Amino acid sequence: MSAQLERVRFGPDGPEVPRLGFGAIPIQAIPEAAAVDVVAYAFERGIRFFDTARAYTTSEERLARALRGVREQVFIVTKSAARNREELARDLECSLTNLGTDYLDLFLFHGINREDELCRVLEGPLDLLRERQREGQVRLIGLSSHASEVATRAVRSGEFAAVEFPFNYLELQCLEDLLPTARERGIPFIAMKPLAGGVLSSPEAAIKWLACRPVEVIIPGLRSREEVDRAVAAFLAAQQAGEQALTSEEREAIERDRAELDRRFCRRCGYCLPCPQDIPINFVLAVEQFCHRSGWARLDRRHLELVRKGLACDGCGTCETRCPFGLPLPEMVRPTAEVFLAEARRLRPDLTLPEEEAN
Repeated sequence: MSAQLERVRFGPDGPEVPRLGFGAIPIQAIPEAAAVDVVAYAFERGIRFFDTARAYTTSEERLARALRGVREQVFIVTKSAARNREELARDLECSLTNLGTDYLDLFLFHGINREDELCRVLEGPLDLLRERQREGQVRLIGLSSHASEVATRAVRSGEFAAVEFPFNYLELQCLEDLLPTARERGIPFIAMKPLAGGVLSSPEAAIKWLACRPVEVIIPGLRSREEVDRAVAAFLAAQQAGEQALTSEEREAIERDRAELDRRFCRRCGYCLPCPQDIPINFVLAVEQFCHRSGWARLDRRHLELVRKGLACDGCGTCETRCPFGLPLPEMVRPTAEVFLAEARRLRPDLTLPEEEAN
């Protein structure tokens, strides 16, 4: 029997959806049959909100297989990182085909993290989506972001019907302006990375904590029936008891994570960039999470070349002066790159690794 998950209206004129959704990044990292099974099982447990993206390789097709026959009962979100009309049109058509549908409930501009990116999508690609919206291919238009200032400007522009942003008990940057602005304007807020990419020690504590916050939908990445069951149970417990649902052990886990990770966890906001050595600092510090969530099979030489740039870090400290979280980035970048490249050599011996020497 389906779990009775709390439902909310997604926007002033939108449909009602359960507040617990399904983040489909991890299903690209498991066998196809297992991926289809876990999505179908999530539907069986009452989840109706499914979030994917063009960048998530096989995720769209796997969702389509699992949700065949129940399209009208689910809310499907996908995203595109395209920044011009032509690429966006191709991505949209590809997503519709992959998902086996003639419309999308919500289409997001993926990863709008800089002011210039926001300006670019407002200058042409958004018009294309408005055209497709009038034709019925897209119902709602929004964006995802890791940069709170940029996302807040987007929400204030009045051009977007939803915003997706990281929110968990470590990543609280949305609380200052973004979430209050979204609440004030009635813009649905989708809390992505509720488990911080898998670094939090208690997924149950993370979901209970976030279920008590004023967000429309929470989308943990789930890859097994057991993870679905734990997520549903945690959400239902918080739905019934609020923060009292957190056990003493879970509260201790939250405090321990905050103490141990807060000063070492990269929020991927990108404010540290550009680096004088051209190091993609946020990518270097987050690539292990990427492999954990998406699977080491996704790793390719391009990723390794980007991580290799971290070996050129000379500790100048420019990034540290820009980091809004005060992370000791010069102490983190090169060691992280070295450890990751060694792990990549062990787990992906099929790849020809570049020389691990800084220029």
